[in-house]
Amino acid sequence: MTTATARDDRSSVETILSHLTPRDSALGGYLVTGSRDEYDRLLLAAIKGKIPEELTLCRSGMKLGQKRIIPPDSILFD
Repeated sequence: MTTATARDDRSSVETILSHLTPRDSALGGYLVTGSRDEYDRLLLAAIKGKIPEELTLCRSGMKLGQKRIIPPDSILFD
């Protein structure tokens, strides 16, 4: 991977993180990506370790701080 590609990956991840939509549920808040593609790009970056420190990848998924990140609701019900 070139330095330019790594920089583009980081920029893409930061752009996606800045556009997450907060939602509330009975169990607490969570964040929703704009599309399944954005979620997949975040997941791939997390697997590669190319993510900011505040984003964590754990067995139950990705979290930004204490809030879980999920793909758009429409994907979950298709």
